[in-house]
Amino acid sequence: DVLDGKKLKIYPNPTEGELWVEVLDEIGESEGTVMIYGSNGVLVSSAQMTGSSAQLDISSCPNGLYIMQVKIGDSVLSWKIIKK
Repeated sequence: DVLDGKKLKIYPNPTEGELWVEVLDEIGESEGTVMIYGSNGVLVSSAQMTGSSAQLDISSCPNGLYIMQVKIGDSVLSWKIIKK
């Protein structure tokens, strides 16, 4: 997917807990925030992009569907994440 002109890779999905977000075509730092929300809209995890990636761990959360939002600059995109 592309956000704010940057190509993103989100993996693994489905996940057993650890989730990675990487900016693929960026050299150096990418400023951004990654947030994961439960199906009830409650924030369950968040992380700042460090370098060109972010790692989140939702292994303590119950299995199910989550919504991940990535914000870079003024752009925000959402993805469905499945925890199994």
